Amino acid sequence: MNFKEYMTFAWSTHRTDSKKIADEFKENFKLMESEDDVMEMAGLIVHICGEHLGEWNRGIELLRKLKNNATIKDPSSMNRYVAILTLGNNPNSTILNFSPADQARIYSSTASALASLGGLKNSEKFLKLADEIQSTDGDVRQAIAKSGERIASTLQMKSEKNESEVDFMNFAISMTKKYSTT
Repeated sequence: MNFKEYMTFAWSTHRTDSKKIADEFKENFKLMESEDDVMEMAGLIVHICGEHLGEWNRGIELLRKLKNNATIKDPSSMNRYVAILTLGNNPNSTILNFSPADQARIYSSTASALASLGGLKNSEKFLKLADEIQSTDGDVRQAIAKSGERIASTLQMKSEKNESEVDFMNFAISMTKKYSTT
């Protein structure tokens, strides 16, 4: 199996077998051939260890292993990935050393991960912080819109919602609309 085949397989099965994909990350590191491959793997690690499993420290450990043993095309992206997992693990962590655009990405991605795991209070806090940054950067706006969409979808799937969950769902929908249009 080559890296592209692995990624196709991992993304297609990650929802039904997140634990197995996570357990096999290290053995599939050998498939990476380029800096782009490293960043793709990092994104998958953050998504699975954060959003699906809530295994923040495991994800951080895997990212550090990647960071220490591979050529990283964009160190700031890798640092954002580590910050997402760090903030998910400890919502009192600070990310003030990042640029405002990076902070918005980190907050929105962490908000999405926490919502999927049921951490709605911090999810709402982080999505609101991302919104407060008021970035005009297209990539940042897209990240906030995607997070709003994932959060709204997570909340829509809940069969019973209290009033604050409905309010948060509506806020997430409004963030999707607000940041999807420029």
